[in-house]
Amino acid sequence: MRYYEQQGLVTGRRTPSGHREYDAEDVRGCGPGAERCAAAEVVARRRLAELDGHIARLSRLRERLAARLGESGGRPGSGAGDGSLRG
Repeated sequence: MRYYEQQGLVTGRRTPSGHREYDAEDVRGCGPGAERCAAAEVVARRRLAELDGHIARLSRLRERLAARLGESGGRPGSGAGDGSLRG
């Protein structure tokens, strides 16, 4: 939540013990063309690109490992080289 507060997407109050409290009106709405909505979209698209990069990297690593184990495209849980003991 701290990140979203820093981005100006949400605001909250602190309780006497220091906990954050949020109401529905604390989350700023995104009307068409709203500046905050555009900022939120930029953040979301950047995060999506980061996740896509991580997924691509992990997929390449998985393919290399599967190739070393003599598998061709078997996915976890498919029974093809997933380490399951059967029978």
